[in-house]
Amino acid sequence: MSKELDRLVQMLSHNQRCHICKVAPSSAIHHIITRGNPLLRYELPNLLPVCESCHRAIHDGKINQEDYINPARWQWLQENKNKSFKDYLLGLGLTRKEYESQCKKKIISLLR
Repeated sequence: MSKELDRLVQMLSHNQRCHICKVAPSSAIHHIITRGNPLLRYELPNLLPVCESCHRAIHDGKINQEDYINPARWQWLQENKNKSFKDYLLGLGLTRKEYESQCKKKIISLLR
């Protein structure tokens, strides 16, 4: 399921403008909090459509992504980035598979 979700996430960049420069078409989805974070990896507030140039600049430290993100969104990400994924799933009463299925439904609804 994770590979399918990764593919769907990248499709979110289609027909979008770069969130940073607002000019170039987006060619990637940047994970504000690294993809290694299982809780935020597929959460929509953590995904940012960007062009190749801006994406590279973010990762090279030339662009501060926080400057381009709504403060409430940034705060939510900061509050959730260190939460235990296991505890989060237990709190919701979900298995990882069920959680990923919910994420998939959200992403597919945006692609329509």
